[in-house]
Amino acid sequence: APAGRRFIFVGDNGASEKDLDAAERITRRHPGLVRAVFMHAVSPGATAAPLPPDGELHGVPLRYFRTYASAAAKAHQLGLIGRGALARG
Repeated sequence: APAGRRFIFVGDNGASEKDLDAAERITRRHPGLVRAVFMHAVSPGATAAPLPPDGELHGVPLRYFRTYASAAAKAHQLGLIGRGALARG
């Protein structure tokens, strides 16, 4: 990655998805590269599965979301986006 650049990892947590495993490996192998991990909580059926609790991966905030609006709200809480960007959502 270019010097000074940090990234936000966004993925899905579905049963067939490997995104959380990838995020775990990236945050472990490259400390300081990822500012936050956002996982879209998907459900296999029509009924929404329980939303997993937010946490951390190797010191990196891990946030679960169902909608992009809720992801934006969590990004704002972490200081990743400003109020103006949140209002546009």
